[in-house]
Amino acid sequence: MGEKNRDHRIGQFLQEGDTIVCAGEDMVFRITGDPIGCGGSSVVYPAVLSSDRRLYAIKECFPNDPRFCRKNGIVVPADPADAQALGILGRYRSNLTREAAIGQIVSNTATRAVSIQQTLKPLALGHDGQRYAALEGAMFTVLERMDQKAVSFDALLAGLVSGYDPEKLRRTRGMPGIHATAWILEEILIALKQVHDARDPEHPGMTGYYYGDLHNGNVYFTEI
Repeated sequence: MGEKNRDHRIGQFLQEGDTIVCAGEDMVFRITGDPIGCGGSSVVYPAVLSSDRRLYAIKECFPNDPRFCRKNGIVVPADPADAQALGILGRYRSNLTREAAIGQIVSNTATRAVSIQQTLKPLALGHDGQRYAALEGAMFTVLERMDQKAVSFDALLAGLVSGYDPEKLRRTRGMPGIHATAWILEEILIALKQVHDARDPEHPGMTGYYYGDLHNGNVYFTEI
């Protein structure tokens, strides 16, 4: 695998059974499996909360860059003296906070946006059999978990293709037909329009938000 395509975080992900401890006895999130998503700046884990039975997704700021690693439970620059890496990590964390705030505003009116429920700055983190309490800078966000109640874009495409007979498969060269393609585009565009039309109640003159991370891994279909 080329250096560009390598995920430098492998071996450093949070693991099943790891815990994120927040203020309050009932605010303990437990990681329940392997990551369900890995982006360029973050990792998303499946999780449950000690106080209820809902399934959550926990997003951790962890850039896919060899300049960052996990030490004492949290993500930090591999070289503590690397001021540039520290600045980059700070910007990523700031972006995660802003993403959470905007996501909450969008979810007030959008019916097709994943809900970002809160930002976590944990008091302690249990990882790899150790408990860490000095967590300066550690940051996570809590998202609505979609993989259990919706079909991912990739799974939808695979299902469409597997249902084609050989002749139809030959005609489409393994791609969805024109009607399926039009339906997929319509559904995605409706979701994007809801994001673009969202309004912040505190800034009524603002003209919505631009969504700049559209790819297969960020698209789910709840009714197919």
